[in-house]
Amino acid sequence: MAEPLVKMRLLGGDAVSAAFLRMAEAIPGATTDAAFAGAQFAATRARAEGFRTRGIATGEKTTKRGTTIKTYAAFGAAIAGKLTSRTGALRGSIHAEKAGVGRAVYGATPEYAAIHEYGGTIRHSAMSRLASTRKVGKRKQSVRRHARSAYTINMPARPYLRPALADHIGEVRAVMLKSIEKSLVAAKGYTTLGEAAK
Repeated sequence: MAEPLVKMRLLGGDAVSAAFLRMAEAIPGATTDAAFAGAQFAATRARAEGFRTRGIATGEKTTKRGTTIKTYAAFGAAIAGKLTSRTGALRGSIHAEKAGVGRAVYGATPEYAAIHEYGGTIRHSAMSRLASTRKVGKRKQSVRRHARSAYTINMPARPYLRPALADHIGEVRAVMLKSIEKSLVAAKGYTTLGEAAK
């Protein structure tokens, strides 16, 4: 066997090995935190950009205190592909949560959230019910009857969650990388990964 041309010895090899072991132990938590940070960022963007919360800007006015503010028209007609937030219930329910090691999800909680995101058909069955009854002799008699025929509603897709991720994927990645670096640096005790490599 030929003699190696260069012989190297790593000074502080035990310290470097211990540092990498600490970082390796921190990786599951770091990836979970990073996924959660990315999901939180996407949820924030969905709340901010996924809904129309006011009408079209019509101009400006000056308040009694002298501050200039924008004025807006009423909501008006719906905008295709855009949800209008009147009560804020759907918009306010958008949140992120951890979903296991290295995983996080974001979404909305109302039962109607999915039909707005993906679209679909809502089928209502026919219905008939008594509004009230009265007793006539020994018999009950219906005073008024309410009836409704079966009908369907076709809801178009008006996504508010998916565009938040798709339109900001670069920013989400940056948030996740920053979170991973912060977690791994904290595990080692340095202020940056570059410093840890020295």
